[in-house]
Amino acid sequence: MLSHYPDAIIKLQKFDVMPDLLFAGHTHGGQVCLPGGMPILRHDTLPRRYCSGVHRFGGAWLVVSRGMGFSSYAIRVFCPAEVVEVVLRRAQDDNADI
Repeated sequence: MLSHYPDAIIKLQKFDVMPDLLFAGHTHGGQVCLPGGMPILRHDTLPRRYCSGVHRFGGAWLVVSRGMGFSSYAIRVFCPAEVVEVVLRRAQDDNADI
């Protein structure tokens, strides 16, 4: 599934319609982070650790890109822009992870 907002996964969970994989952006990775990547600004309701990267959320994989742009402020600190390339492979069995 593709969603602009990562917290769409919470709404899907409430309706018991969890995708296997959700791609999202919107958070800009926090846009302004402390050294080490802890987001100060975030544009989402999920916990800070979900602002970027690949995560397990319930039974789904959540892939959140920091993207290339800005939101509200034309600045990025300790949060470099990124383009994510994902290669999907068919699992050999139902218990395989990405």
